Amino acid sequence: MPCPSEWRVWKVELELVRENWDLASIAANEAVHSSPNSPDALVLRELVLFFGGPKMSRALQHIVQTLHLDPGHEMAQKLRKRVKEVERLKEEGNMAFKQGRLEEAVERYEEALERIGKSEEEGKGPQIRATLLGNNATALFKLNENEKAVEASDESLDLSPHSFKALRTRTSARINLNLKKYNAAIGNFKSAIREASAEGSATDADVRALKQELKKAGVALKMSKTKDYYKILGVHTECTEVEIKKEYWKESLKHHPDRCLLIAPFLLSLLLPFFFFVPELVGN
Repeated sequence: MPCPSEWRVWKVELELVRENWDLASIAANEAVHSSPNSPDALVLRELVLFFGGPKMSRALQHIVQTLHLDPGHEMAQKLRKRVKEVERLKEEGNMAFKQGRLEEAVERYEEALERIGKSEEEGKGPQIRATLLGNNATALFKLNENEKAVEASDESLDLSPHSFKALRTRTSARINLNLKKYNAAIGNFKSAIREASAEGSATDADVRALKQELKKAGVALKMSKTKDYYKILGVHTECTEVEIKKEYWKESLKHHPDRCLLIAPFLLSLLLPFFFFVPELVGN
């Protein structure tokens, strides 16, 4: 006895709630194959395609076909509007990102994420949501919004841990490196290298770039265990030579031997290594 079409639709809905996207996709195709003119089966397959991320344009094409069969199908009408909005916002975000309008890119990505939502009935929209979160994390990172970038990156990895590309993992590692979480960055770079080596889309150049970044993270870890002479002088790491000299002489005058004979040797022991660390300043 063949399985009623309604049962097949229920199976798709069940797998969506369970967040079993591969099984949901198989069930949706089976439902459509069993009842090719069923708007309910068709719209669920379109929903699966939409949340699959890269297949949004295909989802839109199928929705149009469904509405030809049933122009008044409410779920298909809502899904068509939703897919169009998300696709538009995603493209606007990508364009803004490429043109350096990072704040605008973040706004567009976050608007798109709101349209997608986190409904359990829809399996929390994993792949398309993971992609947008990854894009948003990259934009936030470039804006130096590091904590927010880490949150977006972590949420993206939670949604799609297996299909996540090395580029996204590398972004997460860069974020951690910028926050001086060097051990976490090193771990992420190693994971990224394993992913890139296993992926068919990653090139040898990608793997070499990741290994180079891993090496830089290792150097940064070693440097973090030495004295921070910038901090001793009270200047930031991007300061100019003039600023370094100014702060050095300010500290020298503050602790001049004529003013404080006891503290001068101590201060000298702290500051002299700075001039070995920045040798071009010596003698200027």
